[in-house]
Amino acid sequence: MEFRKTVLEDKEMLLDYIKEHNDAGEYNPSNMYPVIECIKWMEQAEKNEGNKSQESNLNDTYILVDNNRILGIVNIRCNIIKEMAEIYGHIGYGVRPSERRKGLATYMLKEALLECKKRGMEEVILGCHKDNIASSKTIINNNGVLYKNSFKNGKESEYYKIKL
Repeated sequence: MEFRKTVLEDKEMLLDYIKEHNDAGEYNPSNMYPVIECIKWMEQAEKNEGNKSQESNLNDTYILVDNNRILGIVNIRCNIIKEMAEIYGHIGYGVRPSERRKGLATYMLKEALLECKKRGMEEVILGCHKDNIASSKTIINNNGVLYKNSFKNGKESEYYKIKL
């Protein structure tokens, strides 16, 4: 397995990853947004001979790959303001439906936290819906401490802080 940043050549693997989520009835625009944005960046970069735009430096998308197949995706939003972090979190992640319950999310979050620390961050905020037990366990397994709950759009969410 390899945890790394996405590159232009990953486009087909990313589309396959999205397809599995769609086939499982799990398409959620807020969860797929980083993946879709990454694909848009790849398409734009192909047109611009690989030059990454200034805006794309705000987010970095990492993938966990095994045998040319994306097992999971992590999006790091290290340059967002605190108010936005408290809504969206500094890190978002997802695991391919067929690869869940194998500890991959815990591993990917650990790697993402190392990347945040390399960038000089001292603390990150992560959130998940209260009924997403797997995600809350992933965050807690990476030293997440619950600091607030919120209720919006008919769903209760939990927010955690992790000191780096």
